[in-house]
Amino acid sequence: MTYRAFLRSLAFILDQGFWHEEAALEQVLDVLPTRQRQAKWPRRLIGRIFTTFSRYTRPSFGELSRFLQGDKELKADLRRLTAIPLIVWRPGDQTRPHPVLRVSGDLPILKSVRDFANFLRMPVNSLQALADVNSREARTLDARHRHYNYRWIQKRSGGQRLIEIPKERLKHAQSQLLECILRHVPVHEAARAYRRGLSLRDAVEQHVGQRILLRIDLQDFFPSIGVGKVRQVFRHLGYPSVVAMHMAGLCTNVVPQAVLETTSSNHRLSHVYQLPHLPQGAPTSAVLSNLASYRMDARLTGLAAYWSMQYTRYADDLLFSGDSLSAAQVSRLRTQILAVASDEGFRIRRYKTKVMRAGRQQSALGLTLNSQANTMRRDFDNLRALLNNAVRHGLESQNRDNHPKFLEHLAGRVAYHRSMNPKRGARLDRLLSRLTNE
Repeated sequence: MTYRAFLRSLAFILDQGFWHEEAALEQVLDVLPTRQRQAKWPRRLIGRIFTTFSRYTRPSFGELSRFLQGDKELKADLRRLTAIPLIVWRPGDQTRPHPVLRVSGDLPILKSVRDFANFLRMPVNSLQALADVNSREARTLDARHRHYNYRWIQKRSGGQRLIEIPKERLKHAQSQLLECILRHVPVHEAARAYRRGLSLRDAVEQHVGQRILLRIDLQDFFPSIGVGKVRQVFRHLGYPSVVAMHMAGLCTNVVPQAVLETTSSNHRLSHVYQLPHLPQGAPTSAVLSNLASYRMDARLTGLAAYWSMQYTRYADDLLFSGDSLSAAQVSRLRTQILAVASDEGFRIRRYKTKVMRAGRQQSALGLTLNSQANTMRRDFDNLRALLNNAVRHGLESQNRDNHPKFLEHLAGRVAYHRSMNPKRGARLDRLLSRLTNE
């Protein structure tokens, strides 16, 4: 076996399976001849690789190849051998996820782009077209050839949010990825949004009645999660680089320039949208946002424990609560949170950071948390007034936003209040029943 072929085979082996020091060593030893498995050079090599590359963000096949080609110590070790070892690669029976992930059920075995295309039941060229994230091409595509429809909506806090809705063919492929792969991957315990079986009450219950509550918002949460982070999620599930690249391409999007020109959004947001990112509106984005934030959640959980506090994240809302801290301690904690978030590729809305102490109203996610999780009084009063006016003057007189299913919309809002506060919900139910009986 030539030295060049050996390096390429070694890079290919390291590119397979999960990215973990002990596992990578096991994979290398498994393909070496029996007499080489007790040698020291494989262990030294893996040590150098994981010293050079982060154990959290695995290198690509090309990066591994370049590292091995430039590794003088490996070259010296192999010169001492009578012959370059012959690598015999035997592909495993299944895709192996990162050992930290307790995946429920077996993941589909996809060793190539063709395997992935067959899994989605489409030709390879169709898959490559759907997964194309070339920013230059995306900016110039006309509306007929785009994979997404776009809609700007107004935020309550001001500004606009872009909803990127995949067209039917892409949406179907994303839904297959979601149900067959992503649904089986656990998220960090601190992540409370977009999880089956968890309600809004579950997201805030551990912060109720605490001496101090710190609420921090992440800015442009979905657009800030780029294609690199998404690709790493699929790489940690054991998929080869080329398969993970196509998976990430299916789940990310670049917004055409023509769409961005229709709004007065700030320059930074326009720049973020022109990079491959998680589109808010795709079926895969919610779960992927939690998986891509796994390391940040783990780091912030550890930081909270250092300060004897608790941490949860509901989408872009970071909540910390616990024993009372001095103003100086809160400032230090906030700086540390900012450093972690920035290191993970996120920005914080400084003007929406809020410190709430016991004795004053503590609120998060539209709920008050002083003694129990409850809906905001002003929200209840506004909805009650709207229902009263609808009873007196007619339902459509209150539909100022031209909601297509206004009665169902009101029923959903009443159900939300009922779930958080049954007594308030009963009062709203009586008004709603008068509308439904008319």
